[in-house]
Amino acid sequence: LINKDGFGISSQRSTVVDFIVSHNVGGPFYNDFETGDALSYRIYPQLVFVDSRPEAYPASFFQSVYTPMQDDPRIFEKLDATYNFNAFLILYIIDVPGGHSLLRYLVNSSNFKLIYLDQYNVLLVRDTPANKELIDRYFIDKDGSLEDLFHKFLFFDKVGWRRDEEVVLAAMRKSDPELCVLKKYL
Repeated sequence: LINKDGFGISSQRSTVVDFIVSHNVGGPFYNDFETGDALSYRIYPQLVFVDSRPEAYPASFFQSVYTPMQDDPRIFEKLDATYNFNAFLILYIIDVPGGHSLLRYLVNSSNFKLIYLDQYNVLLVRDTPANKELIDRYFIDKDGSLEDLFHKFLFFDKVGWRRDEEVVLAAMRKSDPELCVLKKYL
C-alpha cells in the first residue's frame, strides 16, 4: 500500500507506529519481520530488531536468533537477557511457522503488558517503572470489553485464550448469526 505521502507504508502498521511515536514508547524494540520497515522509518535513528530485507542480515541471524526465539520462549528468555527488549511490536494477523509461541508467551507472562491491539498488530511493553504510565493508561487484558469483536477473536485465537475466544464467538453469533467467520470457527 502507498500512503498519502507516496511512501510504501501499510496503513495497518502506521497506526500502531503512530501510537509508539506519540506515546514515546522507547526501545530496544523486538519487532517481527513484517513490522520492521514501518517502525524503522518512524523511529530512526533508533534501531529495529529486524526488517524485511533478509539480505541485510547474516543467515546465522535468522537461523540462530530470530526463528528460534519465535518458536521457543526459553530461547527468547536467553536472548532477551542480551537484548533487554522494552517493547514488542508483532503483526499477529498472519500465521507464522511454528505458530505464535513467542506472542503467547509474551501476552501470558507477567513481565510484559499488552497496551495496544488493533485488527493487525499488538504492542507490549516490559512491566517496568519506566512504562508504568503507559501500562496504567492502556493495559488490555482478556477481560476487557467486547468492542471490535472480530480482531479480538483473531488475537485470542493466536495467543491461546480459548475460553475468551468462545465468549467472543458467542457474542459475534448473537450480533450476527450469519457472519461467515462463524461458519469457519464453529
